[in-house]
Amino acid sequence: MNKMNFLEFKNYVEEYYNENGNDEDNIHEWVDSITPQHFGDISNQFEEFNYEITEEDVGLEIWKVMTRTIYYQLYEKFVQELQELSDRIGEEDDEEWA
Repeated sequence: MNKMNFLEFKNYVEEYYNENGNDEDNIHEWVDSITPQHFGDISNQFEEFNYEITEEDVGLEIWKVMTRTIYYQLYEKFVQELQELSDRIGEEDDEEWA
């Protein structure tokens, strides 16, 4: 999949929320589907991160390190955006009842 812009990512998280609420059980599948698979895409997206090789990376192929890093970054952003969306919708629901 090509890299998403910020609005596409927000819409993707909103689609997840509409299907799953704030249940985090299926996030890994959604994040996996937007993690790049082709080396050119991996390389382009990885360039955005300031990542230092760690001991657990030693011996792995660089594309695996890059893909794992991208996945973890996307997962963290996804969870954060989902929580913000859930909070925002919860506040709107509270205002309707007030």
